Amino acid sequence: MLTWICPQCGREVPPSYSECPACAENRQRAAQGLPPAGVEPAPPPPPVWQPAPILPGNPQQYVPPQPQQWPTTPVPPQPSYTLPETTRGKGLPTWLVTLLVAAIAVGVIYGGVKLLGNRNGSSADSGALAMDQASVKTDSSNPYAKFLEVTGLRIVEDEKRHARAQFLVVNHSTAELPDLELRVTISTTTSKPGDDPLAVLTVKTGGVPANGSKDVSAPLKTKLRAYEMPDWQFLKASFAIAASR
Repeated sequence: MLTWICPQCGREVPPSYSECPACAENRQRAAQGLPPAGVEPAPPPPPVWQPAPILPGNPQQYVPPQPQQWPTTPVPPQPSYTLPETTRGKGLPTWLVTLLVAAIAVGVIYGGVKLLGNRNGSSADSGALAMDQASVKTDSSNPYAKFLEVTGLRIVEDEKRHARAQFLVVNHSTAELPDLELRVTISTTTSKPGDDPLAVLTVKTGGVPANGSKDVSAPLKTKLRAYEMPDWQFLKASFAIAASR
């Protein structure tokens, strides 16, 4: 079905109408002072209050009654809450702090004295070893020196857990050697000239048979335990004949 569009309101109008019925109705309503169809009339404006005129013989102006003020409901007071004060942490009592400070001071003093004592003891031991080594006088003119060898050095512990040195005194001559007093110096294979030895000990060999050997043992003057000494492959021993019979 074909329709045409009203150029004023944009509605579709059937071809049987030569004029838009909606627009024709709105023209009639406008001639009658009515709003267009579908539009609600605007409400009338509220009346404006005007004061009453002053009448002759009544100099007082009429005052309209004031609107009644309704009593307002009182607002109950709101409860107030106070946060509890944060309890401050209590520190250590004074007497306990004093004891702790005194204990720390005693520990520091004891540690310093112990450290100095160890250093002095080590220095004394090193000095004793140096004096023992300095007292060894190698008798190069002793005819037995070229036939002796000190070998097989090993460090063991005795029943009292004291370190002892055991080694072999080898006689490379064809004659029995007499009782000899040897000063044996034990050091490491990596020691340099001027370094302190690990230990210096004096032993008596007794008679050593021709082309034979003798097992000799002597205590070590050292504070080290046997397991604290270097392994046998890192030890070496040198000797000097101090006396012979």
